[in-house]
Amino acid sequence: MLDLSSKPRVIGADYYTAPFNQLYHPTGQYRGDTYDIVYMRDALGATKFDPILLKESFFLATKGGYVIFDYRPTAGLDFTKLETLLWWLWQKRYDIVSHGALPTRRIQKSISRQELCDLASQSPNQEVSTRVPTSDRGYMRCILKKNTSTAIPGDSIQKWTFGIITNGVRLDLIEEIITSIKQQKIPYYEIIICGNYHDRDEHNIHYVPFTQRDDLGWISRKKKYHSPDSKI
Repeated sequence: MLDLSSKPRVIGADYYTAPFNQLYHPTGQYRGDTYDIVYMRDALGATKFDPILLKESFFLATKGGYVIFDYRPTAGLDFTKLETLLWWLWQKRYDIVSHGALPTRRIQKSISRQELCDLASQSPNQEVSTRVPTSDRGYMRCILKKNTSTAIPGDSIQKWTFGIITNGVRLDLIEEIITSIKQQKIPYYEIIICGNYHDRDEHNIHYVPFTQRDDLGWISRKKKYHSPDSKI
């Protein structure tokens, strides 16, 4: 059982804490498809990074496991927006066990492992209520059952792909970045360099020539080349 809440809420569960931003990455510490229950409170709706939080928490739950969110509705995230995000991210990979408002008195400082297990043991597709909480401090609870593994065969935390884009001006900086990566002693890695550079006779460094509109940078176009060329 893993607790991803803003503060520790589940007694006896593994707990991960980090700022809720674009670098939020618990899957860098814990293996995906691992936990039977992943719980998160006071995280969703607090920042603009909800898609990252949803994606990370879902990856960590095992196939047949559950992800439980307790959140306060905000202008940025309400019942409809959360379900829209879930569908956009995961489509048919989950079932909604329940989703609706909770009486304020049911939210205590902490929640036991047994309570979470009881919540997860409900039959799927409970009646969903779009009713909003009865107070400004009220909570919504969303319980998902993950029905498809998100593990990628052969993937590992020991394997990394680094993407570098360049217009050929600061090649000294590119060399510093490559040296820094090598010094990390990562077991399996590859570096993809896109832009105006040169090919290198190294098996884990790949060069994608691209000089179109270098006067304007066209960074977004160069980034798109990284994904299809990545092997890790």
